[in-house]
Amino acid sequence: MEKHPGVVIDGPLQGDWLSQTVVNWIGDDAALVSFSYSKSRASYLGETLTSGGTITSIDSQTGEVGVDIHLKNENDEVTSPGSAVVRFRIN
Repeated sequence: MEKHPGVVIDGPLQGDWLSQTVVNWIGDDAALVSFSYSKSRASYLGETLTSGGTITSIDSQTGEVGVDIHLKNENDEVTSPGSAVVRFRIN
């Protein structure tokens, strides 16, 4: 039996939060093409988690943008790293 200092926040829920971060960022101007994430450390009920990301690639021909994304806890430790590709409309 694992010993945790509190109630563990479900990993798939954190994946939902990460994908929602990307969808909120792109708004109606793009579509989420691919998304992946993993859990690197446990998060606990009551912790403050923040999401963020960095653009890693831009393809001006296709409108696709690669992004590294993450959730961090209040100690600035990445708890859920991930990546996404979005496709923006090219006018």
